[in-house]
Amino acid sequence: MKSGNATAPTPYPELNDVLHLMAASMQETLGENFTGVYLQGSFAVGDFDVHSDVDWIAVVEEALSAGETAPGLAALFPPTAQTSQ
Repeated sequence: MKSGNATAPTPYPELNDVLHLMAASMQETLGENFTGVYLQGSFAVGDFDVHSDVDWIAVVEEALSAGETAPGLAALFPPTAQTSQ
């Protein structure tokens, strides 16, 4: 999913909101180095269901320095609590 893409990447509105927020946050953090975020795995090939995990890849123009990866991106993806289902 490239930032600014009007097409919904999945049929799940809440997931789309999270994916768009992640992409926007990465673009803000990485600036011109950010190329896009793309779904991989079952969502990319259309073989997903409501229990599927979401695999994605972020693409950048140039390799990230330690200064970009450690503080900048770590702040975007803090640890989350695991919930049992």
